[in-house]
Amino acid sequence: MSDDINVSYSFEIGGNNWPNASTRTIEADRRTFAYADCDQVKINDSTVMIINRRGHKKIVVTCDVGAALTHCSNFETLADHTTKLCATIPQLRDQQTDVLQVLESARDAGILADSEETATRLNAAPTDTQIPPTRVFIITCDRPGAIERLLDSMLAGCDLTHHDQLFLIDDSRHASNTQQNRRLVAKFNLTSTKSMLYFGAEAASSLLSQLVAGLPTQERGLRFLLDRERWADQPTYGLSRNLSLLLSVGYRALVLDDDIICRAVRSPASDPAIAFSHEESRGAWFYAAESELLQRSAGCDFDPLSRHADALGKPLAAVLAMLQGGPLEPAALEHCNGHMLGVLDGSSAVLVTQCGSAGNPGTGSARWVVNLGPESIARLLSSNTDQQVLPDSQVCWLGHTRTTVSLRGVMSQLTGLDNSRLLPPYAPILRGEDDLFASMAAYLHPASAVLNYNWAVPHLPVDDRSAAKTLQPFTGGAGLSTLAGYLRGKIDIHNYASVECRLSALAADIRALGEYPGDALLTAFEVERANICATVLRTLEVRLAEARNMAHPGWQKFIMGYLAEAQEALMAPGTVENDRLPDWIQSVQDAAIAFAEALEAWQGIRNHSASITACMISTGQLLP
Repeated sequence: MSDDINVSYSFEIGGNNWPNASTRTIEADRRTFAYADCDQVKINDSTVMIINRRGHKKIVVTCDVGAALTHCSNFETLADHTTKLCATIPQLRDQQTDVLQVLESARDAGILADSEETATRLNAAPTDTQIPPTRVFIITCDRPGAIERLLDSMLAGCDLTHHDQLFLIDDSRHASNTQQNRRLVAKFNLTSTKSMLYFGAEAASSLLSQLVAGLPTQERGLRFLLDRERWADQPTYGLSRNLSLLLSVGYRALVLDDDIICRAVRSPASDPAIAFSHEESRGAWFYAAESELLQRSAGCDFDPLSRHADALGKPLAAVLAMLQGGPLEPAALEHCNGHMLGVLDGSSAVLVTQCGSAGNPGTGSARWVVNLGPESIARLLSSNTDQQVLPDSQVCWLGHTRTTVSLRGVMSQLTGLDNSRLLPPYAPILRGEDDLFASMAAYLHPASAVLNYNWAVPHLPVDDRSAAKTLQPFTGGAGLSTLAGYLRGKIDIHNYASVECRLSALAADIRALGEYPGDALLTAFEVERANICATVLRTLEVRLAEARNMAHPGWQKFIMGYLAEAQEALMAPGTVENDRLPDWIQSVQDAAIAFAEALEAWQGIRNHSASITACMISTGQLLP
């Protein structure tokens, strides 16, 4: 069919219930298709034009056909699409033949993406790709006991000669802990095949001073990102990560939390297949204590650092071939989201690598379990015989059971970052820094991939995490995740501007928040807060329907209580008290402007830092 021919198809709502003359077609055709990467242009009240961006095909259909096709976003057979449409759209319940004929026509017109063509595109690898070396970073704050355990595990199970450099970034507040961390690094270097450098408060202050001297007009943005004194006693979770980025410009970075053990642990239900997931798809298994988890966990026979480095920064086609031992087969795309796969191709860089967590899930509250799938929730509820209370969820294996490609990261205690590309900085304070970073990275590189491995590293905190078991009232309040959601809504996968232009646009979007009048800023905040509450409510309504079929009063009570809090938070006027509102508005405006200035200067900061850190390393300033 030529591109300039308009063809109209329509369902005859309420039409004849014809015998199914296409049974043979349904049974025989196992190819899968998805409605993806298409735009709909309304022509009049009854018709729309559908334009396939990738194939440049166009058809005109009735509005009911256009609406129905949006339900076909995953790669399924036409028979399965037909069954789904007839089951979910009441008017089509008895029109299987008509629906199948329309889908066949849309397929023939080139409107539906074909899994065979999609697999061919994902298998097309670029040539002459050069991958930079890796640098390894441990970030820590006042946990020398955890550092000793982590360093011992690295000596025991990792081939450290594969990496260009190792760093310990120490954000400790107490002098005794910084001194002990220095001694631990020096002890590590006595037997390690690769020496580790110590980057503490003195080195961080020196780097900041040199950056300010070299970029004096950018001082406010620099101090926002890197000056611990600016943030007083607030936890600076993202500041250490910014130092990791500035110490690895032009390299691939592997960033380790200090309370992990550097060895890989298999999933309790490991699956060798590759998955493509547009949504959260992690699974969880629960244990009574750390000792039980470790006793029942099977170790992997590889070095987790090297395994991250195997894929980080490489083209997706090369990574898929490495993981599968050959090209991606079309059958692997069945049930996968066509929109997501339309964004990626074989040259998409694996920008981030992640793995699961065995032990503490790393969450600040027990509420994270509502986002799990039904099988994981069933395992949670069966892990405790007391059905009157919600079981303890703080010791678990949490991660993907299949190595999974996604478009956006979540959280990982061992993360790979391809910092040879222009990555954004982290927000220096507050939790949710990973969520905001993931949204900004997707904003800058929307066609890049995140690779989630199907194994985990032990995450065994040495500090007291009992507060994470308590449930503070849900308010849907402000935080970095609120800003992350705001920026996710501005990601444009069809904006083909350079990453430098995207960085400028990202800075402009954040600067705009700082220039909002107080009422407009508060309105923007309330809209994002409402989005958070509404997302939680949708999840909870599904969970409540499931809970009614479960003989577990504690789970039902938990869901109903959480649901009531989310409903109240949705309708609440806000979480900022009136007498504090002016100060809150001013603080948000100031932070937005400072963050925007840092983003505007970020590329120059990275370039300047590369030369400064090279000098600090070569002159021995970072030796413990």
